[in-house]
Amino acid sequence: CPGVRGGVAVGAGGRGRSAVHAFAIGEEGCDVNPARVLSRVAELLPSYFVPQDVTILAEWPLSANGKVDRKALADMVPETAPRASSCSGPATETGRAVASVWEELLDVRPVGRESNFFELGGDSLMAMKLMSALEKRFGFKLGLQEFLSNPTVAGICQKVDATCADSYEEGTL
Repeated sequence: CPGVRGGVAVGAGGRGRSAVHAFAIGEEGCDVNPARVLSRVAELLPSYFVPQDVTILAEWPLSANGKVDRKALADMVPETAPRASSCSGPATETGRAVASVWEELLDVRPVGRESNFFELGGDSLMAMKLMSALEKRFGFKLGLQEFLSNPTVAGICQKVDATCADSYEEGTL
């Protein structure tokens, strides 16, 4: 990013949830805008790698051996609650069931149809837990790449509905 001299990302969070938070140091004389840094990072990285927030520092906290003190950075991450979705709620039974699994796993309510798993505080470990929970609930396996291609409630529903439709034969009852 223009005006940024360096950046470090750290995992932070509690209650079994972690989130990525970024710190940046601006070049001397530059006024670095955190929203612009976040926007630029979002252009360069997949959504699941984009930090939830950026803090601009004047200088890095250093450890006794002169390296960036990542623990000190993690301690500097502001406490924020996971963001609930402002999107419209799921309209189908499948959507409501998927959203229910997300709400339970992420401890975030409400979860909307276009909610992004990673923007709500999910990470790769939680994604694996989600896939396991969905397999138990719907009886099908969702691959990690399939999930990452569209990590929204709507994206999951599309895959669940397609899989379930393929498993039933047409006919009359």
